[in-house]
Amino acid sequence: MEILKKCKDIKCTKQIALLCAKKIKNNSVIAMNGSLGSGKTFFTSYFGKGIGIKEIINSPTFIIMKNYKTSKISLLHIDAYRLTDGEDLTFYKEKFFKNNIVFIEWAHNIQSIIPENALNIYFSITTEKGRNIKFSTTSHKYTPFFKALGKV
Repeated sequence: MEILKKCKDIKCTKQIALLCAKKIKNNSVIAMNGSLGSGKTFFTSYFGKGIGIKEIINSPTFIIMKNYKTSKISLLHIDAYRLTDGEDLTFYKEKFFKNNIVFIEWAHNIQSIIPENALNIYFSITTEKGRNIKFSTTSHKYTPFFKALGKV
């Protein structure tokens, strides 16, 4: 499955992130790529708000990962910008992908440990506030999200 959303402003990106929060469940991996400033952390922060995280979500570039929790859901936010391959995280792989929603920025840097059933999101800058956001996956577990996204 694949869909491209053309967002002219940040309101559209927020709307999609909040929709994603309603449809994506535990044991999901969201692998994000895109240039610096393209919206990866912004999207993650609004997803977090959508699942009830009260903390400010910012990029864990220097600490690599941060865990955010609600009473029902755990969101693990990984920034792989400074990593060169998945070997750096292989030890934690089982922990990451079990009972969490995992957002990985710069996922291409650790592609070797990204599950095949991940939801891939690619952000590209079109204007100062505009973004093209491409969603793709081979997993049917994201079908409800893709159906809802097609109506936005």
